[in-house]
Amino acid sequence: MRTYIFTEAERDALHRWLSGNLTRAESPLLHTTLGRLRRSEKQLIQDLRLLTLALRRLHLTPKLRRRTADMETTLTLAPITIHPPEDQKRTYIKLIQPFNEAQSIANDQETTTENRLRATELAAKIGAALTGTSEEQPDPLINQLEKLKQTAKKNPDSEPSYSRIYKF
Repeated sequence: MRTYIFTEAERDALHRWLSGNLTRAESPLLHTTLGRLRRSEKQLIQDLRLLTLALRRLHLTPKLRRRTADMETTLTLAPITIHPPEDQKRTYIKLIQPFNEAQSIANDQETTTENRLRATELAAKIGAALTGTSEEQPDPLINQLEKLKQTAKKNPDSEPSYSRIYKF
């Protein structure tokens, strides 16, 4: 196993490119790195998922919990593509905005852990309704989201920002 994915020079070029200070045409290194990323995307994502699972497992092993800082774990989900059945288009239109709002709450690092977990669970329920694999009706799910948003607003220490969506 290697201890890095990018070299320091590649990291620097990628950071500069992401911040808009470098173009692909200006840097042969960036051009090569982006080309390799594009060609290896599937394998890199699979390796990152495997790495995440291995790290999670290491943190959950009791023998390795020597410091309290090692007792943290992070819930990470890979992107899930949702394809609604043809007969569920009306439900999709009604639930896609609440689905995105629930995801935003779940990803908002300023929201309490309890509310983030509730939002994750609600997003999963809404996702199941979107795919037609659930018997849940849209209105009760939307009501649950509204209650969750009210609960999140009651916590003055952590005002959630629903407009932020973090992507993997």
